[in-house]
Amino acid sequence: TVDGGSARLADYQPAEANRGRPVIHEFRNIALATGAIAWPLTPAAVPVRLHAESGQRGVIGVDGSVLPTVPASRLQLDLREVEMRPLQPYLADRFNAALRSGTLTVKGKLNVDAPTGKPIAAQFAGNVLSGNVRTVDRISGDDFLRWRSLAVSGIDFAMDESKGPMRVSLGNVALSD
Repeated sequence: TVDGGSARLADYQPAEANRGRPVIHEFRNIALATGAIAWPLTPAAVPVRLHAESGQRGVIGVDGSVLPTVPASRLQLDLREVEMRPLQPYLADRFNAALRSGTLTVKGKLNVDAPTGKPIAAQFAGNVLSGNVRTVDRISGDDFLRWRSLAVSGIDFAMDESKGPMRVSLGNVALSD
């Protein structure tokens, strides 16, 4: 169990897109609790609960279980107003626009199975809200896209090669500029 911890993680992978600097991710008020983990690993599910804060108002909540021998996870996600700006270096070589601001709120259930020698299978059911997003053209610096709120509810996503192609369905999409 960890209670009241903090972490500062440096990712050097996208450094080229970040003017030669690592991307820094900082978390505070970390609370992590897990069930007993036995060695050698057993097929039993291990409960896990994580709470952390990031940025100005971001809160990350994860509750569920992991199956270490598969490996797999069954998680309930509750992310609130997590800042998206730190993601910019990961997107830099994929888009002609730069992410300047925005927050992400995610509430839903995420299941991931990553069995050895087989493709990863993932499912997500829930809602996502991106707020106060602003992107600019990387060349001119002019506004590219911006919105106050983009809410997508009733998301049903499944990716499992053994069951066919990726599937995505959306219940409602609401944009407010």
